[in-house]
Amino acid sequence: MKYAILGFGSRGDFYDGLFKQIENTQLAAVCDKRQSRLDLCKTRHNGENVRYFTDDKEFFAAGKLADLCVISTLDEQHADHAEAALKCGYDLLLEKPIACSEADCERIYRTATELNRKVTVCHVLRYAPFFAAIKHEIESG
Repeated sequence: MKYAILGFGSRGDFYDGLFKQIENTQLAAVCDKRQSRLDLCKTRHNGENVRYFTDDKEFFAAGKLADLCVISTLDEQHADHAEAALKCGYDLLLEKPIACSEADCERIYRTATELNRKVTVCHVLRYAPFFAAIKHEIESG
């Protein structure tokens, strides 16, 4: 499976590290506006055939480069990036929140449904001990 990552901050970097451990996965493209983050990725994938982008419009203009697109950009960018990725033909691994408004969540849902694409939403810290302790404290009054 080929994957692309849009937003190579801590979450994008984390997912890349996980995918790199899975047999038969290959990073196809990365987009991040920060050259330092692309350089980090280039170091990890030295010698591999990966395309690098600093502009999301150029990334989407390149068309579908992988099977799956990880969306780990800023929260307020999720809806537009998810919709553009779906229209390119990607299935998505979408970092939470899905979007910043109910209307944008519905837009992503409609687009995915119309295009028969899969959207998986990550809630990676939901069951972490820190958040479980907070939940316990709140529920116990």
